[in-house]
Amino acid sequence: MLYRYCISAFITLIFTAYFKFAIVDMMKAQQFTVKNYSGTMVVNGGGLILLFPCLFGILSFWEDNKVDLLVYANVIFASLFMGLIDDFFGNNHPKGFKGHLRKIAEKQLTTGVLKILIGVIAGFIASSAYYSTLRDIAFHTILFALCVNFINLMDLRPGRAIKAFLTTISLIAVFIGLKGFWILFPLILALIVYLPGEMREEYMLGDTGASLLGGILGLYAINIFQSYVKLTAFFALMLIHIVAEFYSLSEIIDRISILKSIDNIGRLKKER
Repeated sequence: MLYRYCISAFITLIFTAYFKFAIVDMMKAQQFTVKNYSGTMVVNGGGLILLFPCLFGILSFWEDNKVDLLVYANVIFASLFMGLIDDFFGNNHPKGFKGHLRKIAEKQLTTGVLKILIGVIAGFIASSAYYSTLRDIAFHTILFALCVNFINLMDLRPGRAIKAFLTTISLIAVFIGLKGFWILFPLILALIVYLPGEMREEYMLGDTGASLLGGILGLYAINIFQSYVKLTAFFALMLIHIVAEFYSLSEIIDRISILKSIDNIGRLKKER
């Protein structure tokens, strides 16, 4: 098994290093840039950098995980697709579930609504690969969707979504160890190469990258988590989403010193 991780690491690092520059240059040439929260012009949709490292870096585990890898590929493409829709064709759609429900009631289709629909479908397909009863499929579909949207909620400052992803994975590892770690391995390595540029505000994940991180977290949750960990994660994520409906998560993070300190790690000085 160790040699598979070594092969995966080599492929992932090579692909990330190459596509980090190739995709950023392509985005700049096409003027796919936006102002971030601080007014700095950055390349949007930088999460696209993670696509090929994740797809090719996982292939060394193919022999013993064929079904898992097919589900993994489905999640990768679905997550990227829903994120790309919002990054490149998005409008100023309403925030929160209430806003989306209001738009649906008004018979107005937004990119945010499309993203929710694609996320639910991707979660349903992934859940159906591992569970057979309608109750289990429904529960895991919702858990998947919550994971995707959780990372999107965090993606409001440079590096915050990545830190939320890595922190969540670290907390889960305390309960279940490194079971199924191969699912996360290429993405974690790719993020190590990717992160410095985001912290320098050269590019940002955008919904493309946030949805990808959330999708892989969601797949890991429905496939690897033990039952009690799933229930804990489900209610914790529900609580975060309820709070986010009424309060600004950024303001909450700024008010809690330890969260603010973690949030500021690696940031440019002007942000502090």
